[in-house]
Amino acid sequence: DVVGQILLHSFQPKNSNIANIRYPADDWAEVGELLDFDQRQYDSDGTAKLASTGQYFISKKCKRDGGCRINLALHGCGGLTDDFITKTGYLNWAANNDFIVIFPAVIDCWDLTGETGADFATKNGRQVVALISMIDAVREEKLHLALKSILL
Repeated sequence: DVVGQILLHSFQPKNSNIANIRYPADDWAEVGELLDFDQRQYDSDGTAKLASTGQYFISKKCKRDGGCRINLALHGCGGLTDDFITKTGYLNWAANNDFIVIFPAVIDCWDLTGETGADFATKNGRQVVALISMIDAVREEKLHLALKSILL
């Protein structure tokens, strides 16, 4: 499947045994959690055009032990949908291979033409900065705090 190929390419070190990546789990919900998080902190002025809420999957092992790899799963135009999250295979692969998947959401489409600024395709682009900040938050375990702020 496409997601499996993306993950094999992204996470498998060169010249290593491909057997390190395990086939996807049948039931990701038994192994981890799919949680909402508040994206407004990454787009306080609205110029990155993020939706207010994104989602992420974290396995119980990752939550307990930390140190897991992180994957961003970017949806196409039209916003983040349940079908994209649950039917692409990201959750199943993540569940069985102990990595975190962040499903960030934009209001319409990811910027491919400079709508968010001339630096849109650089590390200084508004959406790119937001994505890097989300990854940093996961690494620092601050995404759980953002989740709590949604629930309060």
